Amino acid sequence: MADSSDSLISIAASVTTSSTKRRCRIFRHELPSILENNTEMSPELASSLVDVIFKTFSVYDDRGSRAAVDDMIEKDLGDVIFMKTFAAALVQAMEKLSKFQSHVGCYRLLKWSCLLLTKSQFATVSKNALCRVAAAQASLIHIVMQRSFRERRACKQAFFNLFSQAPDIFKIYTEELKDARIPCKDSPELIWLLLEFSYTSPSLFEKYKPVFLDIYVKAVLNAKEKPTKGLSESFQPLVMHMSHEDFQSIVVSSSVKMLKRNPEIVMESVGILLKSVNLDLSKYATEILSVVLSQVRHADEGRRVGALAVVGCLSQKSSNPDAIEAMFNAIKAVIGGSEGRLQFLYQRIGMINALQELSNAPEGKYLNSLSHTICNFLLSFYKTEGILLCSDLLLC
Repeated sequence: MADSSDSLISIAASVTTSSTKRRCRIFRHELPSILENNTEMSPELASSLVDVIFKTFSVYDDRGSRAAVDDMIEKDLGDVIFMKTFAAALVQAMEKLSKFQSHVGCYRLLKWSCLLLTKSQFATVSKNALCRVAAAQASLIHIVMQRSFRERRACKQAFFNLFSQAPDIFKIYTEELKDARIPCKDSPELIWLLLEFSYTSPSLFEKYKPVFLDIYVKAVLNAKEKPTKGLSESFQPLVMHMSHEDFQSIVVSSSVKMLKRNPEIVMESVGILLKSVNLDLSKYATEILSVVLSQVRHADEGRRVGALAVVGCLSQKSSNPDAIEAMFNAIKAVIGGSEGRLQFLYQRIGMINALQELSNAPEGKYLNSLSHTICNFLLSFYKTEGILLCSDLLLC
């Protein structure tokens, strides 16, 4: 054992060599030789071996050296003592990189985490430990996905391989996200990878679609704090393939409810939802518009901008002329004072901007006729309100 320790100390001193040939010799010959001379893996030997391995993740940048290290890790993960020691060091290193938002070595640690989950029994040892690895992965995926196209592609491929080789990992990650043991707000890129992978198999997507819909409603539409733009956008693979049934029975009801209760929290998310969905929104337009118009004339500019984006999406994706006319009549009624006189300049400008957003509607014979009606209304409005509007603008 003393000889093994001395040999490992000697190797540790030279493991960061710039020579690819020397690196490969260390991990393909010298370290395996030390392990062969020991009848069993002791905690001390495992700790020393792991220390040597982790000296490489931010240094080795050539394919040959990395392959030599990966092959050794894969072989030794069959030993329980090594597996536990390696897992502990891996999580610690991943959490450290996440804390300092360092990209150096991120992909290597993600690759090793995938090896841990596919080449050992780690996933069956402890659900809490697995959740901690998943949370650490989510943090590093976020960093890697802001890097080059090459790194993003490699990261995506690594996790697709993980989910293909270990279907139980896909199932566990999805369930843990649903139960919030893996925090959704910290895992947008992981959610996106899960959804992207599920769509490679129509049967898998259909099986887990209800689960992802539940996660989406809880984490985005019913969030207690404003979701990040990244979290809302991470569900695009789900939203883009949503059916009318799911959209009407689950998504619209939750969106309208939250737009009434906490519009400042959910407005941006609803805008992203409507922009991403591949459905005709004609039959939902007036219901959603009815709760958005109060935000179109809100004192806060951010809310007005978000609400106008929603109005634009509704008009752009509504092919039914009756829906566009109903939207026009709803806006016209508010301008006419159906909900009280628009006393402030920003209120009147907001409603006029809402009319402008109707120009995003699909072109057609009926729209040309409606455009004439809208122009006549605007002329009439200008005659009665134009002087007041101009005076307000001059006073600003």
